[in-house]
Amino acid sequence: MTQKKSFPFVVLDETTLTNGVRVLVGGVKTDHFERNPVALYLHNDWSMPIGMWENVRKENGRLLADFVPDYDDPDPGVKRLLGKVERGVIRMASVGLADLSFTDAPEYLLDEKNEAVVIECRLREISIVPIGKNHNALRLYDKNGEEMNLADKTLNLSEYFTNQPKTGTMKKEILTALNLADTATQAQIDEAVEQLLSDRKAQTDKVAELQSGLDAIDAEKKRQRQAEALQLTDAAIKDGRLDAKAKDAILKAFDNDHDGTRLMLESIAKPVSVKEVIGSKAKGLDLADKTWDELDRAHKLEELRANDFALYSQKFEEKFGRKPAEK
Repeated sequence: MTQKKSFPFVVLDETTLTNGVRVLVGGVKTDHFERNPVALYLHNDWSMPIGMWENVRKENGRLLADFVPDYDDPDPGVKRLLGKVERGVIRMASVGLADLSFTDAPEYLLDEKNEAVVIECRLREISIVPIGKNHNALRLYDKNGEEMNLADKTLNLSEYFTNQPKTGTMKKEILTALNLADTATQAQIDEAVEQLLSDRKAQTDKVAELQSGLDAIDAEKKRQRQAEALQLTDAAIKDGRLDAKAKDAILKAFDNDHDGTRLMLESIAKPVSVKEVIGSKAKGLDLADKTWDELDRAHKLEELRANDFALYSQKFEEKFGRKPAEK
């Protein structure tokens, strides 16, 4: 099998053809064609195809496609034709269009030679041609699938016209929103709308990116608060301020009101052990055996006043003959 080659072609643009018609590329529907994109020669659909078309696309008011020749066709005429395409002797392509919608509204006409504009149509076929841009190179088909001879001056195109768009208040508002002049062509409008949709998608993607960042921050904050809740709860259980059975309930309370639950745990006093009570009493007895002056020299008066005001008052009265001021 011969190695596959492809040749890019401009198959249609929006200039006025020699028959006075121009076609808005934005209105050309290609989906039906792309299901069977055979390449013809001179629009002869009764002859065998000479290849295929790939990568059908619209760029800057032009319809483009890549021609892939069928080099394995044994027909000498086809081989001769494909050789001329490959050597650049034949360098043009042309489209066949069907299901046409015309208009002659002034805002769509390009120049004085432009008599009508095809605003919507279906791409029927694409052919390799020696010379394009005339009534034989651009074939149009009527509602019955018959070729329309645009060289025939008696042809009444008006029967194919859609309701001609008029520039009204709503259209002016739309054009203003798109930053276009009142004389903007359909192609310019389509391009502006595509740009608007592209900008909107970019904004939507940016919002989604920012939201993802915020979600990550919220998730990290939640993780940190959960870790703190567990640490505070375990600490309260360890020092006896909380029964271990209440752990799950306290953690749920943290989920509902983190700060309030933290303050509640902090307000619970640490229980005093029997050992601490005995030690405190023993310390008190030890201080009780000392005189005021001995306590003063040992710098124990402040400690005694803070921990046992009654004993402090007794020592004060023994020393000074009166009661001390209350705390």
